[in-house]
Amino acid sequence: MECTVSDADVWARRLAARGAEDAGTARAHKPSSMDDVNVVMQRNDGSERWSEGVNVRCRVVIDTALGDSDAHAMQVLRALAFASLELTYHGDCRWNQ
Repeated sequence: MECTVSDADVWARRLAARGAEDAGTARAHKPSSMDDVNVVMQRNDGSERWSEGVNVRCRVVIDTALGDSDAHAMQVLRALAFASLELTYHGDCRWNQ
């Protein structure tokens, strides 16, 4: 599953909140600003996107700026069903095979 966010302002706010929350933790290395994301993009030839060279059975792209977690879960389930993989979503991000 690849998560994207189509609204740059939402993305910037989420990065700043994550940076404040993750400061001083094991997750502090993750990008916490758009400047950090730009550094990653420069390192990846101008892209933060999924590597197209990776072969996966099922690829789902979720825009987290649109919909809610239940809608996103249903999108994942539809993609898994299409790929003949079975998982059950129980709400609150709990899954089982």
